[in-house]
Amino acid sequence: MSDEILQEPKERHPKLRVTEIAGRSYSYVWENRSLLAVPLIFVFAIQFIFALFAPSNGGPKPGLSDLPLIMGLSVASIICLMAFAVGVHRTVLLQDVRTGFAFLRWDANFRRYARTWLTVFVMTLVVVTIAILAMTIAVKTGAGKPNATIGVVIIALAIPMAVLLPRLSLAFPAAAVGELEPIRHSWRVTKGSVLRLLAAFILATLPFLFFGFLLAIPTFFAALMIKLVPNVALAMKSLGYAFMAVNAALKALSTAILTVTLSLSYDALARQPGSPE
Repeated sequence: MSDEILQEPKERHPKLRVTEIAGRSYSYVWENRSLLAVPLIFVFAIQFIFALFAPSNGGPKPGLSDLPLIMGLSVASIICLMAFAVGVHRTVLLQDVRTGFAFLRWDANFRRYARTWLTVFVMTLVVVTIAILAMTIAVKTGAGKPNATIGVVIIALAIPMAVLLPRLSLAFPAAAVGELEPIRHSWRVTKGSVLRLLAAFILATLPFLFFGFLLAIPTFFAALMIKLVPNVALAMKSLGYAFMAVNAALKALSTAILTVTLSLSYDALARQPGSPE
C-alpha cells in the first residue's frame, strides 16, 4: 500500500486513433445534417460565388481592374469560413448549439480565431518566402541545374511544412473554445502526433480530392469547348456552371468534415477527462 502511495501518477499520453477520428467526422456531419444545413448552404454560396470570378473558370483572365473585386471576395470568403469554423468547433467541443444563421459566430471567439488564423498564415508565409528566396538565389548564382535546384527547394519546403502545419493545426479549435494561447497550446499537445494528424487529415479529405480531380476533367473540356466551338458555347457554359456548383458543394462538405476532424483531434489530444471545457 505504501509503495502505491509513494508512486507518482503516470503522465497520460493521449493517442490519436486516426481511422476512428476520420470515420466519426463523416458520421457526425451526417447525423447533424439538419443542424448544419443552413450554414453549409451559406458556405456553398461563398464557394460558388468565388468560383464565378476565379480565373480558372474558363472565362477571360482578370485584369488589374478586377483585382480589388477578387481580393474583396477572397477576404469575405475567409471571414465567413472562419465564422463557420468557430461554430463547428464550439458545437462539437462545447455543445454550444445554435441553429440557422446563428450557427455562424461573430463574437469574441471569432476574433480570437481570426487572430490565430492570421498569425499562422504569417508564419507559413515567412517559411514559404524564405524557401522562394533561397531558390531564387540558388538559381541566379548557378548552383546546380535550375530544375534540380527548384526540386530540392520544394522538397526542403515540404518537409518543414508537413511538420509545422499539423503542430499548429489544433490552434484553431483551441482558439474557438477560448484557449488564451492557442498556438502555444497546439504546439504542446501535438508533440509526437504529427504523422497521426496528417493521416487523419488525409483520410478526411481524400474522397473529396478524388472526386474533385474527376470533376476537373469535364470542367476542363467544357472550358476548352467554349473557346473552340462558338456555336455550342452557351450550352457548354451552362454545363460549366453546373460543374462549378457541384465542385462548390464538394468543397463546402469537405470544409465541414475537415473542421470536425480538427475538433475531434483536439478533443482526443488536448482535452482531459473531467476538464471543464
